[in-house]
Amino acid sequence: MASRGKRFLFKLKVNLRALRSVFQWRNLKNASKSVTKGFKEYLCFFIAVFAMQVGFVTFALMTDTNIQNAHDTVTEEYGHHVEIVGLDQDQKVNLQYTIDLAITRLDPYIKTATIHKEVDDTYTFMITFVDGVNLSEAKSHILSRDILGTIYKENRDTGMPWSLRTTPLYSYEQDYATTYSASYVALFVLWTVLSVVVLWVLYRVRVNHFRFVYGIYMTCGADFPKLFGTAGGELFMVSLLTMLPAVLTGTGITMLAYLPQGVSISVSVASVIGFVFYDLLMILLAVYMPM
Repeated sequence: MASRGKRFLFKLKVNLRALRSVFQWRNLKNASKSVTKGFKEYLCFFIAVFAMQVGFVTFALMTDTNIQNAHDTVTEEYGHHVEIVGLDQDQKVNLQYTIDLAITRLDPYIKTATIHKEVDDTYTFMITFVDGVNLSEAKSHILSRDILGTIYKENRDTGMPWSLRTTPLYSYEQDYATTYSASYVALFVLWTVLSVVVLWVLYRVRVNHFRFVYGIYMTCGADFPKLFGTAGGELFMVSLLTMLPAVLTGTGITMLAYLPQGVSISVSVASVIGFVFYDLLMILLAVYMPM
């Protein structure tokens, strides 16, 4: 066990040294010269990285746009999550006092509450939950003795019990947005795997083609961190040079798909962070695997 632990720590140190060498300024400077002067030699990598980046930007923007468009459509009619319907005057007064007190005390679930009088003289409470809370927990909180438990069950005028119903906004955030987010993660993983495989195949061909040159490097003392740093730096520079054109192309494709329908393009912080993470992961894994 001790020897395994030592081997693991040794490999970890080597890999960290290799990773650090990729982003050293001197290495990036040399990589920049290599990929710009030898553009034809790296052309297949430029094309592959550009295509992968365009694909990621396009599906990320489409996902964000679909989520935002669905949200805007729902909130045009419903700006609240649940409704409590069928309340009489006394129930309305008691519940209003309870909810106002809860909001004053910074209730972790209730953001706002408004009251609407119906044509049959009953009252409806429309409650909006705090952004980002678990909606099931928030709904249970409303039904608890702290909120609805403070009023009697039946409307004294109609003899009918009040009821709590969810709105399309609740369904959207509970089901639609969650499903789309899960789809986004699945697509992120699949696209990353596909990108790594494509670049891995290309880099393996390159390694085999220049095996004699790499052999000389190894003979002259170039170890794994040095080779990984050189290869990773070159592919990193390729991705930097294709990044802006890829973002503009992916955005253009998305705009052509949505603007004719009158839908505005949306982008989330998660997609921006995801793109940077995806780009680095694609490059590092694609270089690491053939070595």
